Amino acid sequence: MNPPVAAARDHRSREAWVVCALVLAVFVVNLLTGTRFPAVWLDEVQYTDPAVNLYLGHGFTSTAWFVQTGEKFWAAYVPLHQFVLYGWMQIFGFSPLAVRSLNYTLVTFAVLLLWHTARKQAWIPTARARILLVLLVLLDYGVSICTRSGRYDGVVMLLAAAATWASSFARPRARLPAMAALAAGFPFAGLQLTTFTAAFCVLLVVFTGWRRIRECLALAGGGLAGSIGLRLLYQHHGVWDDFLASIRYCMTVTVGNLPKDPSLIALFAVALLLVGWRWRRGELRFNSPLVFGITGAVWIGLWFHLLGRFPTTYTWMAYVPLAIGVCATLPEAFRAAGLPFKITATTLLTLGCAAGLPLQLASTFYYWPERDYAKVEAFIARHVHSDDSVYSDPEAYYTVKKTARHIVLPSYLAATPEENARLNVLVLRPYHAEKVMARLGGRWTRDGETLPGITRPFFFAKPDTDSKLTWDYNLEIWRKQPEAETHTAR
Repeated sequence: MNPPVAAARDHRSREAWVVCALVLAVFVVNLLTGTRFPAVWLDEVQYTDPAVNLYLGHGFTSTAWFVQTGEKFWAAYVPLHQFVLYGWMQIFGFSPLAVRSLNYTLVTFAVLLLWHTARKQAWIPTARARILLVLLVLLDYGVSICTRSGRYDGVVMLLAAAATWASSFARPRARLPAMAALAAGFPFAGLQLTTFTAAFCVLLVVFTGWRRIRECLALAGGGLAGSIGLRLLYQHHGVWDDFLASIRYCMTVTVGNLPKDPSLIALFAVALLLVGWRWRRGELRFNSPLVFGITGAVWIGLWFHLLGRFPTTYTWMAYVPLAIGVCATLPEAFRAAGLPFKITATTLLTLGCAAGLPLQLASTFYYWPERDYAKVEAFIARHVHSDDSVYSDPEAYYTVKKTARHIVLPSYLAATPEENARLNVLVLRPYHAEKVMARLGGRWTRDGETLPGITRPFFFAKPDTDSKLTWDYNLEIWRKQPEAETHTAR
């Protein structure tokens, strides 16, 4: 064998081993700490409940969704995740870790596909830079929140990565049908993926002219076929109007619309630093990966802002193209630039990575005792019985769902008066109690025990704020009294 060829193969093999070791390490860390961060929150419960009901034999229904009653076929915009999760729970059961581990697995494969495509397409010239890409994505704050939660983002990321990989197929007869087939799943995975694809195709046309128009048309055709399939599914179950109502309602939600991804800010600063370096050397080209990445990050962010929603769980769509552009440019910059540039870029990259998964892990270990979900399970076991009908904040969802006869969540806005009248137990954060009892009516008595919350601040994040870094399990129990009894507050 030719020695240079053998050396190149050995180098590529070492790169693959390093990448596999990195993704495996992050997977194991997530698995070992999965129940301690983040605390169970509303989004993941909303998108888990239909799969859980199907798993428990109650049909594809939910009492955690905004616009539907609990006996209807669930008609939100992300059904693919629920069907995949249902199959996952058939193997691993129903628990916070079982639900979240699905995303650990899906995101792991998504990152591996991204790395493989970047190497195959030679987007990034060196093995070290490709390994850096893997690290940047794995440690990004937004990606880590998506990975460590029980939302639907893992399915979305894997489909996006798979479509990107399919675009690297050399033969059009394989490439275009594969992209179209994957795009048919986009509307089932999440409408934001369809929206992102449209924005990304506009970006491709601007940067490549008509050279990639067939790929864009394949994605559009597949997306259209998937949209028709989604409509037929919901029309068959008589819930198409509920689906449209779900979209309209979600577009009115303003909480969490602005992203909180410090990793994206740091990476954007590195990209600007590289743009300045290229500009001073007279080497800044419009069609370069760096300009494509930085334009894509700005364009995707603006696109979603114009549509009204760009939460932290969407920032990966801007972050990944930017990371590819940065990693494609860094090797040359580090060979030619001076020491101040290298120190600045390295510092920014380190800060961006540290502000993602490492920061979340710091919160995990700092609040390790406070976020012990076994304490929530024991608390619910002491106060909630198998014949109870419970109104519960999302933090207690997993254990109440297993214990009580019936559970509804605060997001279940379509509850009928009869359903509300059957509720006899409230599991609430203390500051929610007064408002909930006023809405439900009746006489309620608080059990004496309260599950304590977090009292210690964590860097800049204070307790009792809407921050994943300090969110806790501060809960109390209220039980409804018969009308003839006198309400006694304890």
